[in-house]
Order: sequence, then C-alpha cells, then structure tokens
Amino acid sequence: MAPIIVVNATTKDGQQVKGFKAIVEYTEPCPDQERKVHVMGGGGGKSEAIQDEQNDGRYRTSQLLPDREVNVTVNADGFATASRKLQLPEGKTEEVTFVLEPK
Repeated sequence: MAPIIVVNATTKDGQQVKGFKAIVEYTEPCPDQERKVHVMGGGGGKSEAIQDEQNDGRYRTSQLLPDREVNVTVNADGFATASRKLQLPEGKTEEVTFVLEPK
C-alpha cells in the first residue's frame, strides 16, 4: 500500500490559506520515474488536480513510492513559500500542516 501525504496550509491563527498550492517532488528521481508526485484535492483550481472526497481544501498524494525522500512545497499568493522533506514507509499516512507567513 502506497504511503500518503495529506498537505494543508494555515495562517498563524489556524485559518486555512485559501487557494494554496502543494507540490510534491522526489528529491532523487529514478530514471524511469517522473520527479513530481501526483497530488489530488486542494481548492486552488488546478486543472489537473482532482477534488478528493473530503473536498476540504487539503491535498493528498497518489501513488507515492515508499521509502523515497520527497520535498513538499506549499505556496500561496501573499505568503512566503514553505517546504519540508519527508520519507514514509509503505502504508503510512502523514498529515503535514504548513503555517505560512505573510510576505
């Protein structure tokens, strides 16, 4: 079972940042794999993103390879970009919330 990363972005007071975008990329891609990981959900209107069943504005990875390091980057208009590296074993689900600072 593929590991899953659920990504959210909030302000310091805990309000979700509207329209934030999440990008998940392998830090060292395999020759036969793309660098980017497909993410679903979000409220930012990405044309290639599919709304997940929760429809809560968060992003969720799809088909993430286990035990491979990824860099998760979050950005939104008016906020500084934030990123974090993660590596998850098979079957693990990790919820990551970034607290974004205004520019």
